[in-house]
Amino acid sequence: MGKVISIDHLKLYDYDGIMTLNDFNNISNNNVDFSKNYARIILDHKLVEITNNIVVLPGREFIPQKIFGKFPIGSEDVRSHYVTHFGIGSGGSNSTGGLITLNGPDSCDKDLLDPIQIDPGNSIFLTSPNGVNNVVKSIESDGFFDFAENPDENLQCPGENYYTIVKASCVITNDEPTNLTVGNTVKVDEAALYAVHGNNTRLFARITFPPHYIGVDTIFTVEWFVVS
Repeated sequence: MGKVISIDHLKLYDYDGIMTLNDFNNISNNNVDFSKNYARIILDHKLVEITNNIVVLPGREFIPQKIFGKFPIGSEDVRSHYVTHFGIGSGGSNSTGGLITLNGPDSCDKDLLDPIQIDPGNSIFLTSPNGVNNVVKSIESDGFFDFAENPDENLQCPGENYYTIVKASCVITNDEPTNLTVGNTVKVDEAALYAVHGNNTRLFARITFPPHYIGVDTIFTVEWFVVS
């Protein structure tokens, strides 16, 4: 069960260290709609990106199955799945002449475009939907879930508290990916949330962002905010 947090979108007090409005304005992609799902990228406890994410069609199909406990004939039964895992990748952007172009996200996405194996030498992580081994990591293996009230004062009900936002903190630790050696880095410019049951994985949401290069000593964190 997750703890309850309070979100102030102008000051973002729930991230490690207080972020001022000036700090927020200095982030390149600060045109974020906080009424929709969004995510924050944190490198070594420093916030570097904020972006909206998209719940893709496999994730959107999963939601009504969970709500009503039914599934349509001819479709995959994902009623036993839960959004408990995540992954990172290197297929989220292209750079030409210093100009960065993002590759999606798109509602038809079924997986990361170029998933990164977090631990290629072992099988402790799950296989992504497109068949790449050791990509899909449990959020709670190093991260956690929090819940928050909807901060929109227009949606508050007197005398009632409704916790309509879940924050999933997804962490790639400073010894992952395990195939990196000191001085080597890997490009990270996309991330995903997965709905999982057993070993079956299904893409729920995906984000892309300008590339960051992580090494064996880097702590890479994606904070996903799923707003309902």
